[in-house]
Amino acid sequence: GVDKEGCRKLLGGCTIDDDCCPHLGCNKKYWHCGWDGTF
Repeated sequence: GVDKEGCRKLLGGCTIDDDCCPHLGCNKKYWHCGWDGTF
């Protein structure tokens, strides 16, 4: 994910990883942001 205004929080809707906030990635199964394993 990326640190930008309007980034999606955990379980927020997404289509790509960069829709999500830092440390989150887009889960293509559920189309929401989930933790990507980074700190």
